[in-house]
Amino acid sequence: MPEYFAHSENSNKEKHSLSKHLHQTAIFAESFACHENYKQIFKMAALLHDLGKYQQAFQDYLINGGKRGSVPHASWGAGYARLCRIIEASIAIDGHHKGLPDKSAWKSDTEPFTRGEVSGFEKIKQDFINDAYLFSVFSPTVVTSW
Repeated sequence: MPEYFAHSENSNKEKHSLSKHLHQTAIFAESFACHENYKQIFKMAALLHDLGKYQQAFQDYLINGGKRGSVPHASWGAGYARLCRIIEASIAIDGHHKGLPDKSAWKSDTEPFTRGEVSGFEKIKQDFINDAYLFSVFSPTVVTSW
């Protein structure tokens, strides 16, 4: 499996592992939960917020550069969260770069994922699960029970 990165190189020529970024963000996000009941939603939103960065096109963008925003990634995690019925996380993820969407914008952004119309989604989802070591969190039995 290829190595996935969250961001382009920093000034020290270091790259930030995407898996590490997702887990660090999840820990940070959980710390903002005002009640124990919300920790899981915050964690899931953080783990899924950059799912779209598992696209080869996004990794190529990080390596080769290009126009900022030319490879959208937020809707991928939002679509997956919607499929998993984590609606609060889906809405937050969908707006994590553009601001919280209204209901119709959120539906429009995530509907292609619910209809299976996003090319390569299954592979990217599986790469995310494998790379971020999330077998227990996103196993088929867990996902279908949400």
